[in-house]
Amino acid sequence: QEGSRLAFAQDVEIWQNKKACLNPLVIPSDGPYGKVRTWYKQFYNPRDKTPDLHKRTNGLHVTLDKRSSTQAA
Repeated sequence: QEGSRLAFAQDVEIWQNKKACLNPLVIPSDGPYGKVRTWYKQFYNPRDKTPDLHKRTNGLHVTLDKRSSTQAA
């Protein structure tokens, strides 16, 4: 129980000091990361902004498949 309590106390300390990461470090193999972040915004913005967010994220987003041919299927 003491270990669980200490682990939870660490989480609380992180939560108290946590700030939004507006410009995360991303690499090309992460895919359309910005589109995903925009898509998630629809759940945290006023409902009247949802149609605009849908326009920017709906559709087909192509990423480069770097898996070997035996894995891709």
